[in-house]
Amino acid sequence: MTGEIVESRPSGGCAAAIFSVLAVLLGALLLAVPKNQGWPVAFLPLGIAAGIWLGRDRRVVFRIAETRLEFEHPEEAFVEYESLESVTTRRNRGSEQFPIQLRHRGGTTNIPAELSVSSLRLLHYLDEKLPPLRLENLPDALVGFREEQIAKFGEDRVFSFGGRAKEAEPPSYKWVGALLGLALSAIFMSIIGSLTQPDSQSEWTHAGLVIGGFSAFFALGKVFGPLTQARDKRRSGLIVGPTGIALLQGETKGKMRWDELKAIEHPPVKRFGTRRTADSKRGIGLLVDGGYIVIFDYYNRPSEEIYRILREFWNGGSR
Repeated sequence: MTGEIVESRPSGGCAAAIFSVLAVLLGALLLAVPKNQGWPVAFLPLGIAAGIWLGRDRRVVFRIAETRLEFEHPEEAFVEYESLESVTTRRNRGSEQFPIQLRHRGGTTNIPAELSVSSLRLLHYLDEKLPPLRLENLPDALVGFREEQIAKFGEDRVFSFGGRAKEAEPPSYKWVGALLGLALSAIFMSIIGSLTQPDSQSEWTHAGLVIGGFSAFFALGKVFGPLTQARDKRRSGLIVGPTGIALLQGETKGKMRWDELKAIEHPPVKRFGTRRTADSKRGIGLLVDGGYIVIFDYYNRPSEEIYRILREFWNGGSR
């Protein structure tokens, strides 16, 4: 992919157009009914359309160079491959287009889903450019197992994965905009309704306050909710080598030989006596006698890449 120019296709325009048409049709319908008292309601979908349009994703343009990504829009910036700490995504299984998040020494760079190239191709390319995990990002409890595996089999046969630093998934600003647009249009609706229909002033005021208040509340939740849920995962680590794996993840700590493993599943499946968590739906499930271990999706490389490496080691990939 070196040398290619990648451009995003900002989404939101179609949804904004649909809500704009809905506003016009709703307004025309309410004006046509007897007494036409409800026509200010048409401001609600119009506000949603305006919010989606104003909050739509900004256009992103970058060039894939030999040693870095060179961003031209929305601003000039460079992301050196050697500075990368993690390449991750929230990909739905089977999807070719999805957002990619790059964490590097300069901060975090988000690449949107709709690109002029396949997100899957770009993900694999960036994963190949990701430098090896630095030892300071690996839990001390796993260093001994890693060194033992390297001493026996060589560094190229041992894979190390570290938990990502505290981060939050970026919100979809077009839907935040939609909620804020709905809140503002609800206030405008109540004002226009009260002025044009004095006899129903209290009803318009109450409707505007209720719709506007709930919309603003949910908009704030979309912005600040991910920040409160973000956790620092750097104390987690996973080592994969020819003899087995070593894992430190929350309260889960231990080693496992390949002959102890009965199945590897990506994503994990719900099994009797086990509990799925929000972190496990894109993770990896390991079935052993008497238990089911989930490797969560919060390491410095995508779960599907870790899954591929696990499968290659497990019984030589023959299962």
